[in-house]
Amino acid sequence: MPPMFFEGLRVDTLSLAACRARAPFLMLAQAQSKTSETLSCLDLGSCLQLDDAALAIIVDSCASSLRRLNLRDCRKLTDAAFSSLQAARVLEDIDVGGNFNMTIKGASSYVSATAKRKSTDDERCLAGIAVGGLGCDDAFLKVLEKRVPSLRVFGGSYGLFSSSGFVSACASLKNLSDVRVQWTELFDDACLDALCGVGPIRCLDCLGTAVTVDGLSRFLSLKVHDDALGPQPARLLEYVNARYTAGPRERLEKLPKVWQFAAVEVVV
Repeated sequence: MPPMFFEGLRVDTLSLAACRARAPFLMLAQAQSKTSETLSCLDLGSCLQLDDAALAIIVDSCASSLRRLNLRDCRKLTDAAFSSLQAARVLEDIDVGGNFNMTIKGASSYVSATAKRKSTDDERCLAGIAVGGLGCDDAFLKVLEKRVPSLRVFGGSYGLFSSSGFVSACASLKNLSDVRVQWTELFDDACLDALCGVGPIRCLDCLGTAVTVDGLSRFLSLKVHDDALGPQPARLLEYVNARYTAGPRERLEKLPKVWQFAAVEVVV
């Protein structure tokens, strides 16, 4: 990628996903430092050469404008990266899933140490965090309850949290709209029932979990929009992935047909 690509670059959204070299990260940071910051959404997913030092330089160059950052599958990143992210004071959405050199303890420290994360009116309020594969546990859910009760997007695939831990979290995280808990062994019908009391859920990915058809049916009945009901703020569900769940399989396969005329996509 030629250096001139970044010269005078003024965009609000940029993807360098799967970039195989380290130099473009440094060129981006240098270019951003020479212009008034405009970059608000940056995708660095699957950049295997992105390390803690390069990320720190990038974040520093666009700290006052960066709101969404994808760092999924950036395998060189460690918990030290969370310290750099503290400089991004308006960061609203962060994905660090799949980074096996990062830990849920590091993610917890990041959320805990970040100031002013409690008000939905605060422009710096963390709205989404994905920690898939980091071993999300009950302790991390407790941190989210306390520090970011206004959280809207939660990614906790391959989670280690208990069913009761998730149920407890739902009592505080009333604004969740996007929940992704694929292959979380203890996510079950009790968790679905708890989500029924949570705000306008739009997306639920419970692939490979312990939920049953009965639990899914209750959840869909309460969350799927029906034009005959008129405006229903709590019924905005658009997508559910229930593939490889507890079933039973023959009943699970019927769910898409049951809901085929509703405004929801059910994947089994």
